[in-house]
Amino acid sequence: MLDSVRVLVIDSDNVFGRQLETFLSRQSASVLLITDGYQVDNACIHFHPDVVFAAIGANGDGLDMLIRLGQGPWACIALVPYGSMDIIRQALRLGASDCIIKTGCEFNSFIDIILSNIQQQPLIEEDCQRAELRQHFEFLRENDIAASQLMAQMLPDSGTLVGNYLYIYQLTGKTILPMVSALDDEHIAVAVIDFGLLGREISIAAVILHSLLQEAWRSYTQDGDSLSIDPEQLVAQLNQMIIDAGLKFPIGMFYGILGQQTVHVVNAGLLNIGEPFNDVGIGLGVLTGAGYSQRILPLEPQGLYLSFSNPTGDRLSLKLLPLMVP
Repeated sequence: MLDSVRVLVIDSDNVFGRQLETFLSRQSASVLLITDGYQVDNACIHFHPDVVFAAIGANGDGLDMLIRLGQGPWACIALVPYGSMDIIRQALRLGASDCIIKTGCEFNSFIDIILSNIQQQPLIEEDCQRAELRQHFEFLRENDIAASQLMAQMLPDSGTLVGNYLYIYQLTGKTILPMVSALDDEHIAVAVIDFGLLGREISIAAVILHSLLQEAWRSYTQDGDSLSIDPEQLVAQLNQMIIDAGLKFPIGMFYGILGQQTVHVVNAGLLNIGEPFNDVGIGLGVLTGAGYSQRILPLEPQGLYLSFSNPTGDRLSLKLLPLMVP
């Protein structure tokens, strides 16, 4: 009944939280339970929930979370203790779309509550993403340590298998972010993002772009949304979101889709990159409505090789080596 619905449960009461997690999982929902409020922002960025249940204590503990959660592109539902009408009023005022009294509640009622709240959410995905982008920027601008910690966790492991390829990279410096994902049996997505001109907002921009790319890839694998395999359209959308976020300096980005015999690439302002990928277009965040042209190149038998350096002196060497198929 809750197929493909992503539910985040925030509750320090481990017994109730586990019971709710088990029940919703049996209804085919994807559920993430966290018991520590400090994990909330990280969970929202990486899990992309459709619905968030946030438990509020009898003395109002947890109400502060609703200030941020109530602005996100998800339904925020407060779990409140019995007899707490003042807390319910505060929760609704701070951004909760609904409230459930935990004491004596029937788990079956959660199904209707989830479905009715999802239907009330905005239907335009782009507007949801822009609201999420603004929310994350506001939080991360005020939390430099959180931004730096999240950026450190984003780097993929070198020497891992990605589809039918071995992914190897060497990185020097902290202003370049490589990303890769096997979207299906026929498509590998590769992104290299250069934040060398951003100054102190590097970590913030990295967290946001990482989140947006992960969401585009998830939408392809789970919902069949073709945006992530269309480099021209994807990069154009990311450009507009960066402009909406108000960054003052351009971001360089290489985005490529490896097929069985070809690679489709867009180079948006990524300088100092070797042939045949050195056909440079305008960087992200420079021009509203900028268009991006992709190049379709043959995929060499030895795979994909990228070598890149930026003006700060940071360097990246990246390889996707095809595995031998018996």
